Amino acid sequence: RRQSFTPTARDYVDYVQRVLEIVRRPQAAAGFRMGGIVWRILLEVLGDDKDFRDRLFKQAGEGLSGEQSIYQEVINLSSTCAFVDDSLSEEELDIISGVYKVYTNQLNQTADVSWWPKHSHWVTHAGQYAGIWTQWNEKWFCDRLRSIYDGTARPKSSSEWKQSLKGHRETKMVGNLVESASRDFI
Repeated sequence: RRQSFTPTARDYVDYVQRVLEIVRRPQAAAGFRMGGIVWRILLEVLGDDKDFRDRLFKQAGEGLSGEQSIYQEVINLSSTCAFVDDSLSEEELDIISGVYKVYTNQLNQTADVSWWPKHSHWVTHAGQYAGIWTQWNEKWFCDRLRSIYDGTARPKSSSEWKQSLKGHRETKMVGNLVESASRDFI
């Protein structure tokens, strides 16, 4: 996209359609297991389709889809024991976040801007996210969604997301402790 790219409501509708294409793939349930912003975006784009949402939740609880997916996550516990699960590719995660490649002032260089923070930014920089979706997270999400639909929000760059996701340092510390304890438990 050109540097002067200004998305419209139609661009957001097109983005939602691209996310729905991902939701129909066998590994889509992995997005629900990821939690956080990926989980919430998927819930939003599914909307009122309760049957489809329930089926994806069921698949998420069952684990590996059984499909030969090229996107699999492997966690090696030892030389003889490993967990294998479906995962989403970086490209799929970028689509879910609504990433656009926008040219910069540098020759042939692009920067990512997105409707929603990337999963990696959410996990790393969301100071109000401690591993569970809270009322604060839901309010933030609904406010952002409302501003997208009323035309006052635009996609943000990585640095803009980092700045806007700052929260309480203590909350992030709790989230890091939960993550560490969870890894130790597994």
